[in-house]
Amino acid sequence: MSQVTKFGIEIEAIAPSHMGREALAARISELADVDCVFEGYNHRTRAHWKIVTDASLSGDGVCFEVVSPILDGEDGLAQVTRVMDALEALDCTVNRSCGLHVHHDAREWNVKELRNISRLWVKYETVIDQIMPPSRRGNAGRWCRSNVTSSMPRQLAAISRCNTVDDVIQTMSGGSRYVKLNLHSKLVHGTVEFRQHSGTVSAEKAVNWIKLTAGFMRSAERATRINVAGTGKFENLAKIGKDRMLTKYLKNRRAEVA
Repeated sequence: MSQVTKFGIEIEAIAPSHMGREALAARISELADVDCVFEGYNHRTRAHWKIVTDASLSGDGVCFEVVSPILDGEDGLAQVTRVMDALEALDCTVNRSCGLHVHHDAREWNVKELRNISRLWVKYETVIDQIMPPSRRGNAGRWCRSNVTSSMPRQLAAISRCNTVDDVIQTMSGGSRYVKLNLHSKLVHGTVEFRQHSGTVSAEKAVNWIKLTAGFMRSAERATRINVAGTGKFENLAKIGKDRMLTKYLKNRRAEVA
């Protein structure tokens, strides 16, 4: 049984300047064996993959965002792999304006689960920074600011005092969605969104980020209590994902971006 349940993914990238978005969607459909359609700017969840525009992207070429339908388990990861491989085959690239966003299903979540994932994130945010390029660490990312706004003990205490969903969202982001862990998405889409990952067309990077963030969701959902003593350790990050290949990937990735 897959450790990954319902999720969605948003891939920001840049296509060669000679390729229009409609043609790009058609080629993704062909190469990845998925239904992909160019729709223009919108935030509607579809039953198919879609290409939309995004004003936050810039670069030489055709900027676009590929948004998945709701995916699930190993079949969902396989679709992500095929779409990523198609983007790479089509010579799509990324730059600092691009990101990779993952949404995980949180429709049944309430205050307890949101407090738990907030505690986990505050504890491990600086650890996760170790597998990100400098442009995505701390407060360097314009569209993925840090959720840690005060000392760890003070913020953890503030999270513990939260009694409503809105309380948790305000404590973690001031209501903004442009943070690494976007809890505001719970109100809009019924999801928790992880926005920190840098832009990529690598299937390996995307799949491992999905697995790691799914581990955070699973831990927050199942835990009766999150141990907040001390700062997070890199060695414990892989345990959250509970995947042997993820463990190897995280070690290699930290060395790569060190």
